[in-house]
Amino acid sequence: MSVRGSGTASAEQRASARNLRHHKVFALAADAQIHECLVTNMSGEGACFLALEPSRFPDDFALLLQKDGGVLRQCRVVWRMGRLVGVRFVSDR
Repeated sequence: MSVRGSGTASAEQRASARNLRHHKVFALAADAQIHECLVTNMSGEGACFLALEPSRFPDDFALLLQKDGGVLRQCRVVWRMGRLVGVRFVSDR
């Protein structure tokens, strides 16, 4: 996709489209602690969420998309920027 006025090209390198979302999800750490967070966008490959304490999230954790555990995705952190955390899905239930 070209950027108007700049003469340069820019494209997202995503395997699947992002869906903008703003809903509460729960990160389940290996030590059984549950952390609430807010999804800002999600694709079939990963997600970005806003966390109250992103430094407390381990590099690998389970993301509960429903509090009852109905939808669970294993995640690996790929980046952190302030309170934003980007993850890639490594498996699902």
